[in-house]
Amino acid sequence: MFSFQPPRTYYREVTRLVLVSALLACGGTSSSPAAPAAQPTSDFRVGDYVVYDYTGAYAPAPTRLRQEIRRVNGLQIEMEVRAERGEERREWAQVLTDTEENRQNHVIDELYEVSNGTRTPLANENNRDLMRLYGWTLPDCVAPVEQLPTEERAIPIGGETQQCQCARQRMQCGGQPAVFERCECDMFPWGIASGVVMQEGATEPYWRVEIREVGFR
Repeated sequence: MFSFQPPRTYYREVTRLVLVSALLACGGTSSSPAAPAAQPTSDFRVGDYVVYDYTGAYAPAPTRLRQEIRRVNGLQIEMEVRAERGEERREWAQVLTDTEENRQNHVIDELYEVSNGTRTPLANENNRDLMRLYGWTLPDCVAPVEQLPTEERAIPIGGETQQCQCARQRMQCGGQPAVFERCECDMFPWGIASGVVMQEGATEPYWRVEIREVGFR
């Protein structure tokens, strides 16, 4: 859902603002006012979190990424993110409206970089700041050249097994022909459940993402 996953050109840059409006039911000819329609709300709860591990030859060291929901107000949620690679660390917070369209296009309402507990707002023009912050998780891949058949696969997540759809594409990664696979599950709201990039002729992944932990605290 919210992990800014590879490849860089797999997601188009966002240049438009998505407006979400709720319609209230009218009472017609009734003399008493109708009760307002229930407002939509996110399925996420404060305290929901996920931890991903990113490994492979694409980067000089593995990266661990943790995302946690800190605030929920209807469909608007605030998530804190921390990325660690060796002794390096990045922290930021992003506020977004939790709709399918916004998730698919990575539409961010507000973005803040965090340093020593201090938040600095970022302009995030065309999602450039978002891509920079998630940069340790992104391999050097270019646009897909061929779509391969999607496979259904059972993937263990948080002690349960979920049926997931794994989309596969041929593309160039790290300057070599490769196949990129990304698995998503309908019942897993965070987005990617697993992913791997295998360069042609390689025996080890150029890039891999796996769920280390998912839960609520």
